Amino acid sequence: MYGTGKKLWLPPQATGLDPDRDKQTEAPSEEGNLQAEEEDDLDKLLEQYERQAEADKAKVLSTKEEKALAQMGMAELRESALAKPLSAQTKGFQLLAKMGYKEGEGIGKSVKGRVAPIAVDLKSGRTGLGIDEGRKRQREAARLVKEAQDAKRRRGMEDLHSDYITKQAASFADRQAEQHLAQARKVCETLDRRKGITENVMWPLEPVSDGDEKEDAVEEGSWESFPAAEKLSDVLTCLRTRHLYCLFCGCQYESRDAMEESCPGATEDVH
Repeated sequence: MYGTGKKLWLPPQATGLDPDRDKQTEAPSEEGNLQAEEEDDLDKLLEQYERQAEADKAKVLSTKEEKALAQMGMAELRESALAKPLSAQTKGFQLLAKMGYKEGEGIGKSVKGRVAPIAVDLKSGRTGLGIDEGRKRQREAARLVKEAQDAKRRRGMEDLHSDYITKQAASFADRQAEQHLAQARKVCETLDRRKGITENVMWPLEPVSDGDEKEDAVEEGSWESFPAAEKLSDVLTCLRTRHLYCLFCGCQYESRDAMEESCPGATEDVH
């Protein structure tokens, strides 16, 4: 069989030269390259947009800053120009000079008029003439009303506080008078009984037992209906004149002269 000159046929799979298989293996590689190129182009485009946006933003900010600086510069120049006195080269000054005006003097025949020119009040905003003054007057009126209301409220609080203090002081004085009165009535009963006195309206009231009915109210016009301070004054006077006794000294004197010499007075304040 050798040397016949005929070629041996083999299937394409055996030779490894299948053209379709080569195309199949090469196709995915070309598609991947195209996709990668498209992604690179998209990234470049996005980066270009970002750079353009940053540049536009910086340009806008720079324009705003320039405008703000220009406005500030114009305002400073305007204020500086308005603050300067009138120059002798101005037409108005020359007209005044022809009429006898001298720099630094007041205008008018008596030379006592205005020296400096009327200040220029520049109007800002787009409201009509007079609106700002009207609003200013309204704000001033509202401020005055609020101050008056606050002052009235403070006076009301001060009056309430003063009334409260007064009532508290009066209540404390009433309690003190009731305590001294109870003590003074007991002393008065003791000293009266030593002298043989069997009855006195100034003695303490007899306690009411549970079985007895308690009177609803004190008889009007009786001594018991008097305020505690008045009843205390009566009992203290009785003790001093009848028994030569001072409740606040806490002793009974031998004579009136001794009491007048040693006792400072009939009230607690002088003790």
